[in-house]
Amino acid sequence: MNLIVENGRNDADDVRLFFQGEETQSLPENATMLDVVMLLGVFESRGQAKKAGWSKPIQEGFSSFEIGKLRKGVWILNPRAEP
Repeated sequence: MNLIVENGRNDADDVRLFFQGEETQSLPENATMLDVVMLLGVFESRGQAKKAGWSKPIQEGFSSFEIGKLRKGVWILNPRAEP
């Protein structure tokens, strides 16, 4: 699953570069990893996901990892501010 955090620093070129025309879903700027695992359906409730430690912020930049027993692939673009 390809996700992009809509934080006002997004660029269409970044989306093409990282996701190469594949379908992406948007997340609000205040989304956390808890929102990601719930979107994937890894946990039945937000409470279970919190207990498992998923209530952390989404890392800035580009990240990819696998979640859950079924090893669901996730790619997230969270553009950061220019230095």
